[in-house]
Amino acid sequence: MRRLSLVGVVAVVMATAAPLRGQSPDSSARAASDTNPYAHLPHLEFTAQIQPGNPAPNIPRSLFDSLAMPAQVTIMAIVDTTGQIDPRSIRVQSISDPRLEPYVREALAHWRFTPATYLGEPVRSVVGIPFQFRR
Repeated sequence: MRRLSLVGVVAVVMATAAPLRGQSPDSSARAASDTNPYAHLPHLEFTAQIQPGNPAPNIPRSLFDSLAMPAQVTIMAIVDTTGQIDPRSIRVQSISDPRLEPYVREALAHWRFTPATYLGEPVRSVVGIPFQFRR
């Protein structure tokens, strides 16, 4: 297997923390939820941030050489309060070659984030992570 570096891996927060117990969305947030399913959620003070040194997917050379370039995978996942991705939450949003998925999932199992915060406390948040592979 050959270790590859990624071009432009960025985590984008796509949603916010779950509401605190006892909180309910106000009517304006409920109206906005018709177009944005996350509108009722409170805003985060700080979004989840990728920590440096996370491993790139370890794609076998034979697979890498057979890919149409540039190859891409976009993942949505939940980062928990400890800064790890909940593996059950990983959803592939787009992928140029389905053979890449298991390698991206394996790499994400080792990724660490600084968790999002709300009212100074770490909270779960949804992140979008685009991977791009180039020769």
